[in-house]
Amino acid sequence: MKILLIELKDTSTGWTLEKTEFDSLTLLVGASGVGKTRILRVIQWLVDVAEGKWFNGLSWRLEFYSNKGNHYIWSGEFEGVMTVRKPTLVSEKIYEGDKLLVDRNPQKTWFDGKDIAVKLAADKSGPQNEFCVCYGKPVKTG
Repeated sequence: MKILLIELKDTSTGWTLEKTEFDSLTLLVGASGVGKTRILRVIQWLVDVAEGKWFNGLSWRLEFYSNKGNHYIWSGEFEGVMTVRKPTLVSEKIYEGDKLLVDRNPQKTWFDGKDIAVKLAADKSGPQNEFCVCYGKPVKTG
């Protein structure tokens, strides 16, 4: 996977990573306190979201090339709640090139042009949900 762009906002802390573009990045260099570790944390947060974890008030946009060279854009947002309950995933979209593959909100899940009956856990995103996309088709896993 080659990351092209990351944007992230954490409304629970007020912290924002403005649109950050990567070219042929292999090394983060900078003075102390300029954000090198924060960029690595943001990448880890997005890995965590993809694995089904949730973050209060988090919104993101990640643009990347897969190992096969396919261009993807993944964006989403968790609600900001000031309680101990898990926040609901407000929206999640995945594009392959210009084609919308997944469009998800608390009311519906749309995959590759069709509403799908699989109900995803409202507080999770990514492959730890009750389905995963395997070879272009939603497959129930839970």
